[in-house]
Amino acid sequence: MQNKLRDLDSEKLFYKAEQLIYEIVHLEGHQLLNVSNEDQIENYLYGWWYQHIYDGWAYHGSGIVYEDFIRKNGLDPKKRPFSRKIKRFFRIIQKVRPVYGVLSEYLSWNLKDSRLHVDLELVEKTFWTTNHFWIKTDFGLGGKRGGEYMKGIQITAESIIEAYNEKEEVRKVISKNEFEFVESVLEWAKSIRYQKKTLVLKLRLSNPAFSESWITEHKPIYGGSYDNFKSKLKRFFVGRKMAWEFPAIYKFLPDRPEPAYQIIVMEKVKAKDLIFEYT
Repeated sequence: MQNKLRDLDSEKLFYKAEQLIYEIVHLEGHQLLNVSNEDQIENYLYGWWYQHIYDGWAYHGSGIVYEDFIRKNGLDPKKRPFSRKIKRFFRIIQKVRPVYGVLSEYLSWNLKDSRLHVDLELVEKTFWTTNHFWIKTDFGLGGKRGGEYMKGIQITAESIIEAYNEKEEVRKVISKNEFEFVESVLEWAKSIRYQKKTLVLKLRLSNPAFSESWITEHKPIYGGSYDNFKSKLKRFFVGRKMAWEFPAIYKFLPDRPEPAYQIIVMEKVKAKDLIFEYT
């Protein structure tokens, strides 16, 4: 019965039908005491996936000025309208850093900076969180509006401008044109951070975009489809030579997974899959 229900495209079912599937899965799991190890695993994993991944959500903050663009094009980390701007800005940072430490701690943390270089590939990724409270407080409130990432860009741009005006060694490593570009980046960052409201995008953790992403803070649990979730979990168990048995899996998967502050996503998300909220 369970397998036939799972073969249905639950994305197209009405909410009550989805709830019925979930209840049947759990009811069977409680009532069937003498089932095989594999059936126990299947029962438990599907119930866990349905509760925490299919019914789970991730959140991403963005500037309200990009709402129309996202509604039309979706959210593609590799084609965001400001990617070229950020990359050029980071290349200027790299020029200045040997003579003046200008990288904000906010930017350093978000870029996983090694103090030797900034990973420009991170510009082509989006960061999500599973904690709605975090996204509201970290991205949408007062002085932190726009998130730590945008705050870091603003502080770093201000530092470069100050250093350029005060230190000859900085003026030797970047051109007047680059300095003016940094000034434009500062104004752009401030326009994002000081807007009256910000945009929060909401997406199910079962979306294919999360197929290669950890969705919990400390354990290698992947989002996406049920098959993807199960296969990657099994691969982890086998790779660590852990027994693929129900007691071990039950112990490994937390009843309440710890929220992930940063979920790295490299894939495009279609606009129709996003829910648009505001702070």
